[in-house]
Amino acid sequence: MSWWPSVDDERADALRRGSSGWRRHGLVLTVVFFVLTLLAVGALYMFLELLKLPKGITTAVVAIGVAEWLIHRRRFFGTGIESALWIGGLFAIIFALPSSGKPEAWLVFVAASALAGFRVRSAVFGCAAMVFLLGYVAAKTDVAGPATVFGLAVSLAAALALRREWQRPSNERLFALGMLVMPVAAEVAWIAAARATPPPLPLPFAALAALLFILGIAGRDRVTLAAGALTAGIAAYEARELFDYPLEAKLIAAGALLIGAAVAVARLLRGRTRGFVIEPSAVTPYDDAMQIVATLPSAHVVQAPSETAAGPELATGEGSSFGGAGAGGGY
Repeated sequence: MSWWPSVDDERADALRRGSSGWRRHGLVLTVVFFVLTLLAVGALYMFLELLKLPKGITTAVVAIGVAEWLIHRRRFFGTGIESALWIGGLFAIIFALPSSGKPEAWLVFVAASALAGFRVRSAVFGCAAMVFLLGYVAAKTDVAGPATVFGLAVSLAAALALRREWQRPSNERLFALGMLVMPVAAEVAWIAAARATPPPLPLPFAALAALLFILGIAGRDRVTLAAGALTAGIAAYEARELFDYPLEAKLIAAGALLIGAAVAVARLLRGRTRGFVIEPSAVTPYDDAMQIVATLPSAHVVQAPSETAAGPELATGEGSSFGGAGAGGGY
């Protein structure tokens, strides 16, 4: 009995979906089945409430039981159905609990998301646990600084974890998603916890962006570079209040800096054959076909030569008798 796909199964599915024997869906179908299954779990929760039955624990037992049956018997893993059943069952228990209004309620969501993420190897659930933990820090301290620093520290820790070569692709997805999401969560915590117009805070985000760029370049990792660019954008957003200029001037200056950075990077990478390079490549598999189709309207149709341009005709009748030197024999 397999609790989840092995390392070899995950690596095989990363190369070609379904090659390991576990049932998986693409991104769109996974999202659709996830939403539909959550609606079904919610409908069961409301139905039990109408019957005055224990709605939380009953929904959890049914949902998680069905999820485990699908995993063990039908080898569902990555379809969106078993994930929704697990997270829906655990959240049903949480929603059935009496609300206390204390910050420790965030920890219950942290535990549920972490447990579901560990069971179904979901990077989304694991990242949700990080965000809920950041929410707990913000609610517990009631100030903006600690939650923001916590989010930036988690993003940096995830970037450092990506420098290690992980055997399971699900671990890499977890760290990559956490690295991308936590700076945004830290910015949201900074704005929300201030309860007013917060003072600009560009330096921590700028420092994290610089570290992410360094790690991305050293590790040749595009996801880390994307996280660095995202964090740099947040730092630029925070730095907008440091300059007392009109908004139009700020936008023009930001655009000029982006263009200058793009030109500098293009010149730096020109002619390189190792590491980061710039080379012509097709964006989609249909680029070559589109180029061929674009040349069709300019193609010329070759027409048969007209009679007027056919050249001199041979004489018929009497002129067809030849004399000396090819001259016609008739006058």
